[in-house]
Amino acid sequence: MATDIPRSSGILLHPTSLPSPYGIGDLGSSARDFIDALASSGQTWWQMLPLNVPGHGGSPYSAESAFAGNPALIDLEALAERGWLERSSLKSLADACAKHAPSRVNFSQVTPAKMALLDAAWETAKKDKATSALIDAFKTSEAAWLVDYTLFAALKEKHPGKSWRDWPADLVARKASALERAREECSAAIERHTFYQWVFFSQWSELRTHAQAKGIRLIGDIPIFVAMDSADVWANRHLFKLDERGHADVVAGVPPDYFSATGQKWGNPVYDWSAVEENKYAWWISRVQKAIETVDLVRIDHFRGFQDYWETPSDKPTAIDGEWVAGPRDAFFEAIEGALGEVPFIAEDLGLIDEPVYELRDRFHLPGMKVMHFAFGGEPDHPFLPHTYPEHCVAYTGTHDNDTTRGWYENTSDEERHRARVYLSSPDEEIVDAMCEALFGSRANLTILPAQDLWELGTEHRMNTPSTVDGNWSWRMTSEQLADSEAWSVLGDRTERHDRTRRKA
Repeated sequence: MATDIPRSSGILLHPTSLPSPYGIGDLGSSARDFIDALASSGQTWWQMLPLNVPGHGGSPYSAESAFAGNPALIDLEALAERGWLERSSLKSLADACAKHAPSRVNFSQVTPAKMALLDAAWETAKKDKATSALIDAFKTSEAAWLVDYTLFAALKEKHPGKSWRDWPADLVARKASALERAREECSAAIERHTFYQWVFFSQWSELRTHAQAKGIRLIGDIPIFVAMDSADVWANRHLFKLDERGHADVVAGVPPDYFSATGQKWGNPVYDWSAVEENKYAWWISRVQKAIETVDLVRIDHFRGFQDYWETPSDKPTAIDGEWVAGPRDAFFEAIEGALGEVPFIAEDLGLIDEPVYELRDRFHLPGMKVMHFAFGGEPDHPFLPHTYPEHCVAYTGTHDNDTTRGWYENTSDEERHRARVYLSSPDEEIVDAMCEALFGSRANLTILPAQDLWELGTEHRMNTPSTVDGNWSWRMTSEQLADSEAWSVLGDRTERHDRTRRKA
């Protein structure tokens, strides 16, 4: 397994962050416009967060399924063009969304409103025989995950606000008779959720075709862990350290680090890797296969968990009392390669990393990540300073978990600001531009800028603050920013000057 990336660059932006009159970014015209802007500025890559159905607070890293697409990303305009929605209903949604800040997603408002319109679209679409035939073909091709997910989603509606662990005991235990009865009782909801998924992946396929025509390739994201309250865990609990009721004595997290003095207790169930291996890694192979059918390059979030992962007692309030436990290591990547061939992975190797993690990464020739915000602690050859980057890596100013670069600089210590100014030979007011310039000028084969850095946006525009629950994942760019030809021109000049234009990819 190996990932080789030509010298190139791209932008990190989740689709929810695109402008739209309907309260949340989608897979429609703004996504195509963003691809066109990337192409016009010589970019090669669009990196995004997981595309799955988000969990609490809109987090795509706590999804209801590791396979299902987020219906809130569906382009409503396309449904109206097919005659499945009335234009008046779109105008009503747009009018309601106009009352809220355009730079934020109001998940509690927009998600139920969009789902109501998708329900209305389904009532019309299901009467069309040609559409029904396409959906039937989709059901057959995606049955491995779709059958469990659509039943799970239907049961979540039937038991609102409840985790699957609080459903009736026979459903928790997945008794065959209970599942059969549930499929009969929830048949209408199952068909509706199947429609959502068919529309999502149909629209995604069209968007990816547009990207390919423009020379833009897509970077997706696979979190190593999945949410406890997900179809994946409900249907595959034998692959996790859970009892028959779904109780976990230990959960996933990370020890104290840069982001948190008490570590991060994520609460995800941890894998029973012996059971995963006994099952010949089949669920993981399916998951990776779905990812590479969807995007061109896959970032593995929390790569170090495949070497060793932090296991925290579920009854402890923080992650401090956890311990390192051995992961599957080489066996995992050998199984993936044996089933799928060489998969283009990026290894997210940030945080508390020891030499065995780097050795695992390097044995499979996977590029790691460099984050410039972490570079100014004082060491003259810190591995995140641009002059130290190897070619075989992906370098960022910051990631979705970091502050924006302007926000980082304004909020970091006086010492780090001084070191940054000296290293970059830059005054305060030009520091973001100087960091972007140093990043693009580095040896790293691939450099990625968070979209916020194109306009030097401050802390209020950051995407996520780790170890916090509220106010995350909601940032959106404005339509004016998307159409800002000057910012894209500056990016294009920088890209060409540092020989990163997409003709090299």
